[in-house]
Amino acid sequence: MPELTNTLSNTQTLQGGQAFGQQIVGSKHLYWAIIAVVCVGFGIAVALANPLIVLGVVGATVMSAALFVMPYLGVLVYLVFEYARLPMMFPFLQQMQIGKVIVVPTIIAWLVSWAIFKKSVLVKDKLYYLMGIWLLLALVSAPFALNSNAAFFATFDLLKWFIISFLLMNLMDNLTKWKIAMWILLLLNFKLCQHQIRSFAVGLASVSNKAFFIHDGVGGGSGFFGNATDFGLAMAVVLPLAFYLSKGTRPLIGKLIAAGMTFGFTISVLYSGSRGAALAMFVAAFVYWFQSRKKVFTAVLVVGFITAFWLIAPPEWKERFESAENYEEDGTAQQRFKLWQAGLAMMADHPLTGVGLRNYQTNFVNGYMPADYYGAFVCHNILIEAGSELGVGGVAVVLAMFALAFMRNRQTRRLCARAPDEMRELVLYSRAMDLGLITYFVGGMFVTVLYYPHLYVLLGFTFALHNIARKRADEVSVPVAG
Repeated sequence: MPELTNTLSNTQTLQGGQAFGQQIVGSKHLYWAIIAVVCVGFGIAVALANPLIVLGVVGATVMSAALFVMPYLGVLVYLVFEYARLPMMFPFLQQMQIGKVIVVPTIIAWLVSWAIFKKSVLVKDKLYYLMGIWLLLALVSAPFALNSNAAFFATFDLLKWFIISFLLMNLMDNLTKWKIAMWILLLLNFKLCQHQIRSFAVGLASVSNKAFFIHDGVGGGSGFFGNATDFGLAMAVVLPLAFYLSKGTRPLIGKLIAAGMTFGFTISVLYSGSRGAALAMFVAAFVYWFQSRKKVFTAVLVVGFITAFWLIAPPEWKERFESAENYEEDGTAQQRFKLWQAGLAMMADHPLTGVGLRNYQTNFVNGYMPADYYGAFVCHNILIEAGSELGVGGVAVVLAMFALAFMRNRQTRRLCARAPDEMRELVLYSRAMDLGLITYFVGGMFVTVLYYPHLYVLLGFTFALHNIARKRADEVSVPVAG
């Protein structure tokens, strides 16, 4: 018995020791140990190497790990990076190539999730064929371009935009994700909007020639937002998105915020001094009236909107807008005509290959510029830009993309007929995408924005919304009306 008692006592002591040991070295302690080792390693690396390189490597590693868990985060990070213009605010970020750091691991994470873990579903659409044709045209034209290096680099940039559209289409796979991304997009644009409005107020108060200041307008910072005309179009594009978000959002605070952004974007279009952006906004207002079932009420709303916009516009802005009637005497209009004529001549001389991506300016200066010309060297028209640089095929592909996007929005509304009450939001947002594409297209007739993010982000949101509508319609057993 004493031996048995001793044996049991030793066993209990051993078990207690094991339990005690397990408590000392638990999983949470292991995590803290790993964090400590990483922090020490980070400190040593910073001391021995360039801190920016170390920070970039660590940031890329952490973000890549997060993306493999949830690739959708890559979409949100991209929107913040692209629209917050962080590299312009912090120049040291320009060395890190953050755009590629975001896009590459995101597409890899999605491919792993789709091909290996079968957690993602590929959205199938004819848009991919159009993107492939566009890339093929760019690759074919590059060897014949005056500046082949610029053409090849521009082709890789075009591929990046297509990847962005692809990721938006495939990662925003439900309405919640779609709306989160839309809110982030609009809030980032509103950040630039309020900055522009404040800059305009400060600038107008400090300059002596106020008419010239109002004539030129103010942009939203730097990059593709720096030019006032380009910025005006960017605000015109997101304006209908914010307007329809205010209609689709149920909480009152959300409606008020979206309505405030709509008002802010409208003021930004005015302060940009861009006649093309204002025209695009007015066309979108007319289309909104045309699509409305309550024609009289909507007509009063649209007329009131345009009237209010005109009343708050400075006299100098009105004179600039009215000067378009006498385009023969308008210097800006005459510049546009000469640039368009040169672009059409390039397309006529190179109908199959064009002059190559990013080669309009080179060809304009080296053979198509009139002797008495003075002004900008970009073509200021997205269709002429596509045709001059990629030939007739370039114009056809761009127009086909717009047509397909409008068709998908129409199909989204038809799918929503299966459950009109449950899918009302989708109908509203499909109309928002229509108006966003219309403002981009109309404004794009006067500015060079074909390779800015607007089109590719709009396409991503449009086709993602259609995919969401298809999935919701499949859950409803009621047959499609009509």
